[in-house]
Amino acid sequence: VCSLAGPSLKILFATGRSDLIGGKEAYTRDVALGLTRRGHEVAVASHPVPDAFRSMATEGIAIHDLSHDLPFVPDVIHGQNLFETAVALAAFPDTPALYQAHSGGPVGNPFPHPRIYRYGGMTEAIALRLAVELGVPLSSTVVIPNSVDLKEFSSVRSLPDRPRRALFYNSYHRPGSQTFEAVRAAAIAGGLELDCVGRPFGTRIERPGSVLPEYDLVFACGISAIEALCSGCAVIVLGMTSCGDLVDASNFARHRAANFALPFNARPASPASVGVEIARYDAGACGEMARRARSACDGETMLDLILEVYGAVIAEHRAAGGQAQEERTATARFLRHVTSLVRTVDADLTDDAMPLTRAGGVDLCRASLGGLTASAQPQGPQTKLPSPAMPRRSA
Repeated sequence: VCSLAGPSLKILFATGRSDLIGGKEAYTRDVALGLTRRGHEVAVASHPVPDAFRSMATEGIAIHDLSHDLPFVPDVIHGQNLFETAVALAAFPDTPALYQAHSGGPVGNPFPHPRIYRYGGMTEAIALRLAVELGVPLSSTVVIPNSVDLKEFSSVRSLPDRPRRALFYNSYHRPGSQTFEAVRAAAIAGGLELDCVGRPFGTRIERPGSVLPEYDLVFACGISAIEALCSGCAVIVLGMTSCGDLVDASNFARHRAANFALPFNARPASPASVGVEIARYDAGACGEMARRARSACDGETMLDLILEVYGAVIAEHRAAGGQAQEERTATARFLRHVTSLVRTVDADLTDDAMPLTRAGGVDLCRASLGGLTASAQPQGPQTKLPSPAMPRRSA
């Protein structure tokens, strides 16, 4: 069994893509590199993206598409994508798995399988949802909170008495959305210079740890909010359709437990409500949040937890014995649902098929996977990333 100082493990990450485009990909990179530094052998099963400006491969992580032989037979599979995990389980029939869900969509949600011994989520709410939707015991779930590699965020800024520069650091909100326009109006009213980073703005940050300390106030959620806090910035938490409160001592624990995210039904943002939160800025109090975040969100602590989970997964698999029939049944159910998804896509591509709108196709795809993961959340439109650029200044 693996222990924190135990024998080296061979670990296969099964994820959707290897170019660094979002939080899940950055998470995979950080965990893979951290485990490698600890002496473990790591590979990532993913679709190669040869034209990516920056990918996990350029960071020194071995990328495989499972159509070629891996350099090892893994001791454990760390699944993060529905399809890649299914392929990895089929390719290595004697290897147990942990599945970690990063979103509620049909591709991000896991599927029940006898060799997936733990279903991970970033919050207790996600872990509970997985147990209910998959019909697995709550003891089979684990909470693995988002964290960052503090070595990548070694620069911690000191805040001025009054904020001057702000950053809208998010890929969910488009220019013109109610939330973004509320933030922009409040920033203008507060005399702030507002820059924007995210796919909808055609910009991204390749090394957040070197850019975030340039900003006094950051509007962000999830791992982006954690990165900003660990850089010493004041942070106002964004939701999918809203803008929440400034992180301070009274709400840090609540936001940390919710992965610095807001409920889908949170109150819509307005210039007035955002302005109230900007006015709560206090350099001393916000600076203290940097120290607290760097203690609570240290990536080394997350690696300790992940290795403990790997050890439990490997031990339970050794004690389980053969489950051939259960695995065949799980695979058949998975393929049945995937067949519905393929038929939907095929109908879109067939000339004589009834035309489907993009929205209708997405709805049908979600419905086809309903038996695997109930109440899946819709995915946003896919946007091709432009060449990397620095933050764009809002008009």
